[in-house]
Amino acid sequence: RTLPRARAEALCREVVPGVWALEGLVTREACGRLAREMRWVEDSGVPLRRPNGMNRDGLILSEIPGFEPLLQSLMLYIVLPLSAALFPEWIGPEECQETYGFVVKYRQGRDVKLKEHTDTSNVTLNLCLGLPGFSGGELRFRGVRFTSSQDQREYRDVAQQPGTALLHLGGHSHEALPTTAGTRSNLILWCAGRDFVVRIVPRSPTPGRCAI
Repeated sequence: RTLPRARAEALCREVVPGVWALEGLVTREACGRLAREMRWVEDSGVPLRRPNGMNRDGLILSEIPGFEPLLQSLMLYIVLPLSAALFPEWIGPEECQETYGFVVKYRQGRDVKLKEHTDTSNVTLNLCLGLPGFSGGELRFRGVRFTSSQDQREYRDVAQQPGTALLHLGGHSHEALPTTAGTRSNLILWCAGRDFVVRIVPRSPTPGRCAI
């Protein structure tokens, strides 16, 4: 399952340093089907927990029967090969052992943005599901925790497109800018080590080389 870096770079695009876009990872039709499935779950009356301590709207995919095999496949066949090639100092097979998948939703009158934070993961896949007609909601990235860039104040913004996923280290500080119209949903996949251990130092530090 090893992937040469040149091949990984051919499969995705570095939109800002350390953030890679997998354009067209799923079709817009598939995004719509996933979004409809999420609405069905929300309307089913099944008790739902908040996906995390920052988002009010969404659901935890890892708790829905049938979704865990999908999340595991995403990690093993997409996230791990690409991440090991693009972030070799931080990601190897032992860093992608377990998943936590969830969907978040942004809309007027509820959550429209998300404060700057880092993820409880070694690496994160963030897939934009849409919905049609949304605007805003760019992701703003800064530095990476536990590296020389963690205190930098320069930021880079990345627009979100339905069907495109962003791949980045869990320690890469980011925030969601306001969704100014419509509803935006995202499928988030956190990958970590066994017992959800998150790495705080590089696997094999390379002198003179930055993690991003």
